[in-house]
Amino acid sequence: MLTSFDQKFCTLLEYHLTEAFSNAEEAELRRFWCDGINLPEESASAAKSVNDTRNIRTTAWIGNNGQDEYETIITFGRKSLSRYARSLSLDECLPPATDNGWYLIDTQKKTLAIQLL
Repeated sequence: MLTSFDQKFCTLLEYHLTEAFSNAEEAELRRFWCDGINLPEESASAAKSVNDTRNIRTTAWIGNNGQDEYETIITFGRKSLSRYARSLSLDECLPPATDNGWYLIDTQKKTLAIQLL
């Protein structure tokens, strides 16, 4: 099954998150980096599932050493949902790394929520 949420996009998102953390308002997050994002289960990334739930759940490795496991929910906006349904690249659906409002991280609960455009 061809999907635009592939290893290439996960790698792009990994680097984009690291850049975004370096621009974070919270000093603690500026030292964080992302060392990988897991590809989700095939059933979770199926077009119908993503269309129904508007998100993908996966795991990311984040922290001062990039090795803390974070439960991650990536929510699709209108643009990314449309592109995903057509198996088009999601690269242009990443908000600017200089913005702080597109991700929400809870370092205590080890959760990360990402909102794509």
